[in-house]
Amino acid sequence: MTEETTTTEVETVTPWTMAEAIIDVTGYLAQPTRFLRLGKELIAAGATPVDVRRLYGLGGRYWLEDWRGKNGQRPSEHAIRETVTEYLHAGPVARPAAQPKSAGALAEYMQRTGATMGGEG
Repeated sequence: MTEETTTTEVETVTPWTMAEAIIDVTGYLAQPTRFLRLGKELIAAGATPVDVRRLYGLGGRYWLEDWRGKNGQRPSEHAIRETVTEYLHAGPVARPAAQPKSAGALAEYMQRTGATMGGEG
């Protein structure tokens, strides 16, 4: 009989791991050392690398709520500094309701007017 133990990986939060997360979400081609100061600030604010990726990665709160994200701009160092505290303490993200796919202009016209495409036959 073997005894199985399950271990949970706990990510150690360091300025370096935060810098790596910042690089992931900003898309900057830079060494993590460039972002160590911001990483320390984010740790002090209570953020983890998982939070950074969740809030600023594609589909995160930044992309849904911030004007820069809505305009397709990736998060910058400044944007992260400016919004991280607000995002960490905010409630759940209000996701936009799924819109039904359009059947196309012709199908919409036919539905609206009751027209059919059937010929005599």
